[in-house]
Amino acid sequence: MGGFSMSVLSGLSRSLVPVLLLGLACNPTVAEGPEEEPRVSALNDSLQSPCRVEDIVPGRLGSAPSELTDVEGTLFFLATDVAHGTELWRSDGSRQGTRLAVDLTPGPAGSEVRDLTGVGRMLFFVRDTPEFGAELWKSDGTPAGTSLVEELFPGPGQSFPSGLTSFGGLLFFTATTLDFGTELLRSDGTPEGTFVVKDIAPGQGSSFPRDLTEMDGLLYFLVRDGLWRTDGTEAGTVLVRRFEPEGPFTEPRLLGLTRVDGTLFLLVRFDQEDDEGPPRPFTLWKSDGTTGGTVLVKDIYPGPESSGPGDMVAFGGRLFFFADDGIHGSELWTSDGTERGTVLVKDIHPGPEGSPDLGNPIVVGKAFFFGADDGVHGAELWKSDGTPEGTVLVADLYPGGFGSRPSTLTDFNGTLLFSAFDQVAGYELWKSDGTGVGTVLVADAVPGPSGLFPRELTVVGGLVFFSASSPVSGNEPWRTDGTAEGTFVVRDIFPGFGSSFPENFTAVGGSVLFFAGDPLFGRELFRSDGTEAGTVLVKDIRPGPLGSEPTWLSGVGGPLLFSADDGVHGPELWVSDGTKRGTRMLQELTPGVRGSFPFLFTRSGATSSSSPTISPPIGSGGSSPCTSSTSALRAMQRKCLPLLVHRARARPSGGLQVGSTSIPRGIGSDLPAGRLES
Repeated sequence: MGGFSMSVLSGLSRSLVPVLLLGLACNPTVAEGPEEEPRVSALNDSLQSPCRVEDIVPGRLGSAPSELTDVEGTLFFLATDVAHGTELWRSDGSRQGTRLAVDLTPGPAGSEVRDLTGVGRMLFFVRDTPEFGAELWKSDGTPAGTSLVEELFPGPGQSFPSGLTSFGGLLFFTATTLDFGTELLRSDGTPEGTFVVKDIAPGQGSSFPRDLTEMDGLLYFLVRDGLWRTDGTEAGTVLVRRFEPEGPFTEPRLLGLTRVDGTLFLLVRFDQEDDEGPPRPFTLWKSDGTTGGTVLVKDIYPGPESSGPGDMVAFGGRLFFFADDGIHGSELWTSDGTERGTVLVKDIHPGPEGSPDLGNPIVVGKAFFFGADDGVHGAELWKSDGTPEGTVLVADLYPGGFGSRPSTLTDFNGTLLFSAFDQVAGYELWKSDGTGVGTVLVADAVPGPSGLFPRELTVVGGLVFFSASSPVSGNEPWRTDGTAEGTFVVRDIFPGFGSSFPENFTAVGGSVLFFAGDPLFGRELFRSDGTEAGTVLVKDIRPGPLGSEPTWLSGVGGPLLFSADDGVHGPELWVSDGTKRGTRMLQELTPGVRGSFPFLFTRSGATSSSSPTISPPIGSGGSSPCTSSTSALRAMQRKCLPLLVHRARARPSGGLQVGSTSIPRGIGSDLPAGRLES
């Protein structure tokens, strides 16, 4: 199977997803044929006259369609209605051709589905069920053609597939199996055609592949200490380059595999295993897919100090990132993959201190946006085309040196959505098309100079969820569809002037999960589909008004991980798939009521690549002031941060070792396809 080439969608197929997403396909001509296989044969000139394809849930609440996925001319997506809950839908672009594809879980409760991925004429997705847990499923759009592909981790464990990627007519993904640990797998949709591509870490050890990226007919990915590539066969899965430790107590950290045309970029740093000492410098590397072609691009700030490159974004055939060269301070840089072509784009704020408030880079359509302070206008919204003259202020929303301080820059289906101040509306929700005239207030939800203070913007299909405060409802979960009338509080969880203080919004399928406080249940885990009726408590982990005080929600490529206190075990590591049954304590790391206070965990697919790591406090009890009480958790985390870092190392059996606590393989299997790290 060497030399796979990516299948190229027709122009029609490429246009289908954005057309249906924006509701632009009006009265298309639909080819005659079997009802279960509708196809769009033409999109007429009505693209210039926007209209809705189908009103699945009449009224302003809507069905919150999400994960729109083109499968050779048929659009699959998740949507929520009263009768079925969140389920799998399909559309050919017409009203009559938009319907429920399969009711996986009959009744209004709906199904836990995520990661819709098209491969040829087959749709793959991850579904979490009480019987099998989180496993790989497939569908051809009909009930009869929808089924579990294979139970990769039989028994009480789950395989937690993640990183689903279409490559060479097959599905590639990361999952955990009983025999091989967490490795790279492939599937053609049949049980016999679903298997581990190569056992990179032999036995039950795990290589934790991540950042699957196609380039020039090969699939590249990162593991703990190196860059690999595959053509889909075991023999064709080879190491491109291993990054050897620089010393006896260092380990490589690889971040941000980013493709720019025919070049891969990544950041490399060597950390001390004991996390002691100053931060080590990151260096920018590139690869053409060969060992010899995987080389250092540039050490922007030579010496022991770090240039701090980060926020890498591919745009216009080049790499863009922020870095400090020791002369200009932190500014916007670009690279074409050569040392000479890795240069400062523009010294936005002249002088060695750099541009304050530089960050939030995002590509939306044909523009690259970010926040910056030029020393004159204050922190405002900027955009760049990669040239000094094309790097300009978009709009001075708050004239004067203070600036509007734009934050939470979010790509909402081709429109930039963000939070910002102005002198009239206060801190409210804005949107921009990249021009000064096209940068406008979405809604003055709280009239007057105070504003709504929107935070944690999280896109779920055709909606954006966020936390906001108003004099009427207090701080509660809100939603917007980008219009004034479509911007409102989802549910007043803590009725009246009280506040539920929602936080840690995380998209899961067609819903969003978050923490919030309720007068009856205390602070617990909640779920919302964008409707008042669909905004509910997931599980009362600690019965009664005290609540479990959950924190540190992490949900990248698998179930959600968080810290919670059930009143018996103290703050420990919990896992949730968004259902009451699937929300449980993963492991009691520190026996007793004090708990282990796990925190600051993320998954390797989003960050780095060494052995699995969790962060409980040092010791397993005692009288440390850093483990005094649940109510002091947030203050403790700030005060005792240096003390609360503790490595959990992989054991030969495939489980974890956390201090003196052993987590056996059966428990380790519940961990997502990735690792936890402090």
